[in-house]
Amino acid sequence: MKGLFKLALVALLANAGWHSWLVYSSYLKFKDAVESAASAPGSTDEDLRAKVLDLASNYDVPLQEERFTVTHDSQDVGQQRTVVQGSYATKVDVLPRIGVPVTLPFRIVTGVIRIK
Repeated sequence: MKGLFKLALVALLANAGWHSWLVYSSYLKFKDAVESAASAPGSTDEDLRAKVLDLASNYDVPLQEERFTVTHDSQDVGQQRTVVQGSYATKVDVLPRIGVPVTLPFRIVTGVIRIK
């Protein structure tokens, strides 16, 4: 009986670890894809917003349009900085049918050098 209890505990911990990894893995892949999209020169704020929402759906990230911002600004002559920041809420299933809500923030800052 003691062995079954230990086995069940290990199974529950493995389940929680697996579901945590799935959420975190999607988060990291999403951030990398947004950074790549934000680094592309010539995109407007609206284009990048649409791309971020498309990437969110591709990576199963429940991002809502009002939960992030996209800004472009020029710091120096010849360089433009793009900032994409926001957050989204999801849940991690730590036990079967029992999820823990988590909020995952992101802030991506890229600089594109423009040659004139």
